Amino acid sequence: MKIRRRRFKNAMHQQVYDQLREMRPDVEKYRGMGGGGNAYAVGYSMPDEPNHLFPPGSKAYVQWAAGVDNARADQKVRGTE
Repeated sequence: MKIRRRRFKNAMHQQVYDQLREMRPDVEKYRGMGGGGNAYAVGYSMPDEPNHLFPPGSKAYVQWAAGVDNARADQKVRGTE
């Protein structure tokens, strides 16, 4: 499975996504850090579930997407995709 880098039109959203993909925060620590942390944790914890919580175009969606992509990248490294 190839993990693509998502592209967002909003420059701030792209920066948030890229930052989360690079820093790869600890999911449990990040979970309690407000809406963005929770969105990332949901994406990371359930990468194969469809998004029903975060509206496309929102900052929460971007954080959810980074969590999903980091989880999939970790699955690929572990060979559990």
